[in-house]
Amino acid sequence: MPTNAPLLICEYEHLKQEQRLRIATRDNLVCASVAAMVAVGGAALEAHSPALLLLWPPLALVLGLNFVANDQKVSAIRAHITSVIAPQLTRIVDGEVLTWETVHRTGRGARSRKVGQLAANLLVFCLPALLAPLGYTLSDGGTALLDALAAVELAGVAALVAQIVGYSEVRQVGDRT
Repeated sequence: MPTNAPLLICEYEHLKQEQRLRIATRDNLVCASVAAMVAVGGAALEAHSPALLLLWPPLALVLGLNFVANDQKVSAIRAHITSVIAPQLTRIVDGEVLTWETVHRTGRGARSRKVGQLAANLLVFCLPALLAPLGYTLSDGGTALLDALAAVELAGVAALVAQIVGYSEVRQVGDRT
């Protein structure tokens, strides 16, 4: 075995560990987002205060941008494994290795899974955060300051939508039939 093979395997193992941790963090951010939205929504209902719904967009921005950052790093790790580590190991062993890194991304239904994931991410992180300022603005108790805050929040959530869509990888995935 050539001398760099153990280093490549070690790098692969460390990257996979980081990828697993980032996936767990990313998935926990979805749960945290749902829990935070439910808590704020319940408090707004209990207090009969639509203004409390203006807490949703900042929560969505913080959690959603962290979600995007972790998701992007998960993809970057995958790209490094498939474009750097796998080709080098393939040359060393004179055969394909680490094929799972690409096979599951190109099979039947891969694109529809990515589209579904994009829809779920937008539903969790963006839809409530877009509806909250709109709902608040349409309620009759608004002040000029809170109306301005709602407008700024809508712009922030629009930026989050762009980030989630931009990093979704829907265009990069192809279906094989």
